[in-house]
Amino acid sequence: MENISEDKGRILVLAEREGQGIASITFELLGAGRKIASDLKAILNIALLGHEISDVTNKTAQFADEVYSLDHPWLANFEPDLYASALKQLCQKVNPDTFLMGYTLNNLNLAMSA
Repeated sequence: MENISEDKGRILVLAEREGQGIASITFELLGAGRKIASDLKAILNIALLGHEISDVTNKTAQFADEVYSLDHPWLANFEPDLYASALKQLCQKVNPDTFLMGYTLNNLNLAMSA
């Protein structure tokens, strides 16, 4: 993996959970994100939200340059308002140039809560 510089752009992919794993759409987004990151010489990041997600975090780490794992009991079940608040704080910290999320019912609800 190449050295990651602070001045590079950032592509942030929101991982979507499916049961105890990751939804397949997340891997599609990571593929698209990798292409965008390569074209822009940017850093590919993935955001995982939930509770007790260390196994999932470890499995996705190989697909991104940086992984942001927001693990908290309040995020155990999908609640659009809580997820939107956590994601907003993460985006303020990471300051991504591009944000990718799947076109799913949960993410539509999340977008409406933001």
